[in-house]
Amino acid sequence: MKKILLLPLGVLAAALGFSQTLKQPTAEARHVQILFLGAPTANGPAHDPVERYRVLKKALGVDGIDITYTENLADLNRSTLDRYDGLMLYGNWKQNEPMDPAQEKALVGYVEDGGAFLPIHCASACFGGSDAFVKLVGGRFKSHETGVFTTTIVAPQHPVMRGYSGFETWDETYVHDRLTDDRTILQLRDKEPWTWVRDQGKGKVFYTAYGHDMRCWDQPAFHELLRRAILWSVGSEVRAKLAAVKLPKLEQEKMILPGYRERKTIEQGQKPLNPADSMKLAQVPNGFELSLFASEPDIVNPIYITWDHRGRAYVVETVDYPNNLQAGNLGHDRIHICEDTNNDGKADKFTLFADKLSIPTSAVFANGGLIITNGSDMLFLKDTDGDDKADVRQVLFTGFNTGDTHAGVSNLRYGHDNWIYATIGYAGFKGTVGGKQHSFSTGLFRFKSDGSELEFLQNTTNNTWGLGTTSDFDILGSTANGNPSWYYTFAKDIYAKAGIPQPKTPNEDGNPKYFPASMDIRQVDQFDRYTAAAGHSFYTAERFPAEYRDRIAFVTEATGKLVGQFDITAKGAGWVSKQLPNNLYSSADAWSGPVAAETGPDGAVWIADWYNLIIQHNPTPNKGSAGYDAKTGKGNAYETPIRNDSFGRIFRVYPKGSKDDVNPKLDPKNLDSLIAGLGHPNLFWRLTAQRLIVESGAGSQTAAAKLKEIVKSSASGHAAIHAFWSLQGLNALDAETVKTALASNSRGLRRAGILNAPADETLAAAFEENGVIVAKTSRELAEIFVALAKTTPSDSTGKALHATLVAQKEAILGDATLSAAWQAAARNHAAGVLAVAKQGASSATPEKPLNLLKDPGFDGPGLGDWSLRPYVVERPGTVELSISPGGRNGTTALKIHSPFRADVGAGASIKVQPNTRYRFGGWIRTEDLQNKGGQGAMFNIHGGDASKGISGTADWKEFSIEFNSGSDSEVLLHCLFGGYGGGTGTAYYDDVYLNALGGGDISSSIDAVAKFHAAAGAPPVAVKEIVRKNKPDPAVHERGLAVYSLTCIACHGPDGKGVPGAFPPLDNSSYVTGDPTIPARVVILGLQGPIEVAGQKFESIMPPHTDLTDAQIADVLTYVRQNWSNDAPAVTADVVKQTRAKWGNHGKPLTAPELK
Repeated sequence: MKKILLLPLGVLAAALGFSQTLKQPTAEARHVQILFLGAPTANGPAHDPVERYRVLKKALGVDGIDITYTENLADLNRSTLDRYDGLMLYGNWKQNEPMDPAQEKALVGYVEDGGAFLPIHCASACFGGSDAFVKLVGGRFKSHETGVFTTTIVAPQHPVMRGYSGFETWDETYVHDRLTDDRTILQLRDKEPWTWVRDQGKGKVFYTAYGHDMRCWDQPAFHELLRRAILWSVGSEVRAKLAAVKLPKLEQEKMILPGYRERKTIEQGQKPLNPADSMKLAQVPNGFELSLFASEPDIVNPIYITWDHRGRAYVVETVDYPNNLQAGNLGHDRIHICEDTNNDGKADKFTLFADKLSIPTSAVFANGGLIITNGSDMLFLKDTDGDDKADVRQVLFTGFNTGDTHAGVSNLRYGHDNWIYATIGYAGFKGTVGGKQHSFSTGLFRFKSDGSELEFLQNTTNNTWGLGTTSDFDILGSTANGNPSWYYTFAKDIYAKAGIPQPKTPNEDGNPKYFPASMDIRQVDQFDRYTAAAGHSFYTAERFPAEYRDRIAFVTEATGKLVGQFDITAKGAGWVSKQLPNNLYSSADAWSGPVAAETGPDGAVWIADWYNLIIQHNPTPNKGSAGYDAKTGKGNAYETPIRNDSFGRIFRVYPKGSKDDVNPKLDPKNLDSLIAGLGHPNLFWRLTAQRLIVESGAGSQTAAAKLKEIVKSSASGHAAIHAFWSLQGLNALDAETVKTALASNSRGLRRAGILNAPADETLAAAFEENGVIVAKTSRELAEIFVALAKTTPSDSTGKALHATLVAQKEAILGDATLSAAWQAAARNHAAGVLAVAKQGASSATPEKPLNLLKDPGFDGPGLGDWSLRPYVVERPGTVELSISPGGRNGTTALKIHSPFRADVGAGASIKVQPNTRYRFGGWIRTEDLQNKGGQGAMFNIHGGDASKGISGTADWKEFSIEFNSGSDSEVLLHCLFGGYGGGTGTAYYDDVYLNALGGGDISSSIDAVAKFHAAAGAPPVAVKEIVRKNKPDPAVHERGLAVYSLTCIACHGPDGKGVPGAFPPLDNSSYVTGDPTIPARVVILGLQGPIEVAGQKFESIMPPHTDLTDAQIADVLTYVRQNWSNDAPAVTADVVKQTRAKWGNHGKPLTAPELK
């Protein structure tokens, strides 16, 4: 079931309009507003309304028709309907049932009072029990066959049909009944009425039976039919208002653009528009307003916006991005202070704060100045003489790699804890900060504002441009490609101290398709999805409706010309992110490119529009991938004269008629003004006041006393949270204040207390009830566990941790983040945990976990649920899967034998409970199992991790793996043979099991603590050096890494793991380590999904790299085949040359079947 989350439309105000005042709405000139009422896909999977909406929104964006999506029948009320000019209905609702009387009355009344109604296709099958609804539609669906046909236009002079020629399509051949006599028939299919119109009261109704699936909805002629229908049905008055907008004509001019989707050169592109005309093609939520704050020539290429304590906007501009890197980090980029001095909502004063910057991406205020990213440096700028121009330019630390300018550092944010948070892409960092050497890439880190300390926190899945925090200090972000919303679990050093591998930031967004308002979109691989996602700012003020506050995150997508909205809700110890179908901003102007969206000091959301036709950075176009050959520039972006440095706009979005948030007039020298600012309804002002208090060093007893009193007296308000963090920043916290915070009803204040609890038993005592640690949410429980991992080891705390695991085993063991946090705490307090566990074990009979697998000993007679799953087989038909003698106890076992290289599995699909932790394992023995690129025999969860492998000739040994079922209700288990590359020989599997770890069995968790505790204090175990069959050539690997860093790392990552659901892994991939001509062909010709790699399915496209020489391809393939866990022979340039000669004229990307 596809579930679309929507903000309730009832909270929004009246429809928008446009004018020449650089604000959108007026009553005289405005867009047409259409409400698209769909239905959950589960109501009728073939009709997938949200996909139909996506197509129509794109097609009609240039026509000034704004479409808002809902699946909520409750929106059939006059308060909501009256905000729209028309209602389009497409979806499956209650086919033979009556309509809710109140909704029926509202809809009929809306139309009779002049509203437009456009039921499409399956809408005629809805609410068959309602005579009033059937009459309103003009008839009812009766039955259908299918076919390809063209309808006959029988009313060519009707306004909808005038000049329209129709189209041929496949569709369902609807037959109707209960037809009314007052219809005007526009089209017939044979003799069946197909498209008609009718009047009811003052309103107009349009119906067509077209539209079963995308074979119809993708046709431009169908879009044109619906455009005509909408404009006719809304009436002349609304059409006149649309005409008054004076929509701009999108003129085209000759240019050379890469056509990755088309795989041919695009030879025309849209000319740029002035700000006023561009705004006419923009859509914001119904009831919201878009206004222009600043534009060219005053600012150009804006990449980020921040504000000082006076509320003045500092706009970071970069004309050097992406390729104009300058020596010494002295470039042509700058920061302007943009002020609105006459309070008309538009900047009228521009002061150059700093120039000669090199590709800055982000800035944050601290220590009386501005910290900014600048090439390889983290730079501090400060104005010391009050002229609003930086006269201090100090490097805090250096080490950011600039080899790829879109993979560097970004998203500087001042955290509640008085650290600066930031993200880093795959270009990475290597340098010394505070005397400590650091080397990392692709993730989240933080540093002290004076540059004295840095901490890397967690790796993300790929190039990372987004970060945001809520008012309670939740930390989430976005990656550029295929993962627009992730969340931070906890710090890397906590995992490391406990000996637990840290996962990458969890992905809970589903890699969604976005909802653009433009057909003029260019992307490289993940078509129609987030491939340039930037920012993850939460709405943290109160000017927007309450549904937005600390729940909706804004993620920009410049390729889609939009700012998406993600609804963030708690899920266990983490979050789940659902993209809303209605954007905060979208544009039909091909030049619009939002790259930042932030909640501003006025409570509006500010958008930095890069305004550039070229958004794409890499890969460099070539004839095979995009129609022409381009060159790669110094910043690893392709060179093109179309990249523009003359335009840029800053917009603000806010509810129509709402007032700016009050500027609290913070005075850094006036403590009382700062303390008052701690309670402002806008997080920007609260954090700014906190920062100024900390920077003032106002650690006097008077200041501390006032802050402590705020914590004590307003423990449930915003002010208390920031008063607490102010005390922390001033080193003025005391035990009593921490205890107050821990007992607070405020989530944010409790979190502050947890993060700052002393090392004694204060924390455990604060949350212990009847010997069990109790928290209000799973996330809070995880944070308590993490904090306990840093306290002084205590038997009593260990006892409480054990009791908590017993009491909440399903929640803890079923959540990867919570389980890891418990382990971190339990391993710190291991003695106490194990003492209780030992006592319990001696007094109770252990409960044997339930095995969910049938016939685990393979007693036969048949294979049961198990079947052969061939992935790579050198000679098909030679793999044997059977029940054979030779089991563990003289019984039978599952046997896989292959005399030729094979990567296969015996697979079984098993029903499981969602969001539950399981252990899958059993016993394996092998006979002359030779690895041929693979890792032997093992157990594997399809699409997930695998156990350790065993090869050669080895006796029975137990292997297992734990996993979380997530949202799945069924998993595919594998007894793998030659996993991840192939092998020959024989493997036997016996006594397999699948146990739900939340079902009473906590032994594995206790065992893990015991093993860690036993190893504590033992001599460090030497890291076992990997013995490779294929000895790497350092010179070849150095050259290969250089190619990989320029062409591969953006999608496949520095660790070769790829991005789940978006880009396949290269590590442990049989496609990579097997026949070397296979990866050579992929690099030369490109690859079109779908493809399955290591049990995961991928739909993305890899463009061909015809720009690489044979030697470069050989080097990079050798590097990949011999890096990470891969161990395969080197590839020579001759092999690549021969492959190119054989396959070079293939003419199109390869598909998975062609690789075998």
